[in-house]
Amino acid sequence: MQTMEYSVILIIILVFVIIYFIIRELKAWDRKIHERISLLEKQNTILWSLILGANTNDEIKKEMSLMRPPDSPIKNEHSPSLFSKRRQHFN
Repeated sequence: MQTMEYSVILIIILVFVIIYFIIRELKAWDRKIHERISLLEKQNTILWSLILGANTNDEIKKEMSLMRPPDSPIKNEHSPSLFSKRRQHFN
């Protein structure tokens, strides 16, 4: 009889642990979606300002630095200097 009680208690604890991990994963998934949405909104703001030509090169660098971690330098073909060259080409 005691082994039956211990097994029931063990099963109940196991079920609660499984439910806890499922809820934790759902919360993490939801948080990641909201982070992606906020990053896309920031990107849209920067892209629209580039399209409209309202920002200077320094303002673009400032906005891009807010979107990336401080220790990761921008070293790709989409640097702000290239944006300004493209903007000058289209004007």
